[in-house]
Amino acid sequence: MIEQTADAVVGLAWPEWGNGRRFGPPGLAHRVWPGSTNGVARQSLQAGAYRQGPPRCTRSSRGSQIRCRPEEVMQTTEQAEASSTVFSLADLRQQLDCALGIENYAAAARLKKAIQQKESDAKFAVEDANLRFYEAYDSCSIEGMDEMWGAGEHIQVVHPGAACITGRDAVLASWEKVLGYLRPRSSKVSVEEVRVAASEYHGFVTCVEVMEADGSKGRICTTNVFEKQNGKWLITHHHGGPLS
Repeated sequence: MIEQTADAVVGLAWPEWGNGRRFGPPGLAHRVWPGSTNGVARQSLQAGAYRQGPPRCTRSSRGSQIRCRPEEVMQTTEQAEASSTVFSLADLRQQLDCALGIENYAAAARLKKAIQQKESDAKFAVEDANLRFYEAYDSCSIEGMDEMWGAGEHIQVVHPGAACITGRDAVLASWEKVLGYLRPRSSKVSVEEVRVAASEYHGFVTCVEVMEADGSKGRICTTNVFEKQNGKWLITHHHGGPLS
């Protein structure tokens, strides 16, 4: 029964590792031995006992097993369910390893759900930021563009048929020229085939831009990279090229 439950939980977390014996993604794998959770730990889990302090997960000297504090796994699980901002994805994934390591599969399933929710929230936020970027593009708003671009030396843009432009000021100057060529009421910019991927602080969108003006229509294959800066999702890289 324990091995079947383990297979189900690990199958959700890492399908390729769901063999009931070896858990965790490559590089973090460890073995769980039946009956390894001691009686005190089981009593702590049943009683819901907590210990103050940050969640902690430490490796043994052999590096092959993970020793965790069961009460902290439970504390992390309940706090993660109460608020998605309490822990980072890295924290939650570490505690998922710990939950599997102490054979607390119920907590592991709850932690996996919290991880999926946090990833989903980031994905929707990046998709919304991408929508606002194209709203500024379509309305030819340089002010809107200014609000959507992030800060840093890694800011860059590649317009179709042009060289790479780096630096926030130069990037915004290039957009000012591009938007200056468009006429808001006689041109339209929309997107198709939008695909989004996101983690906690970074995300990217691939899409096809549809440019309509003067009765003609063109399509541009585009990649937009976003970064969470000061709590806001901002674009840091835009690359557009013609479709073949």
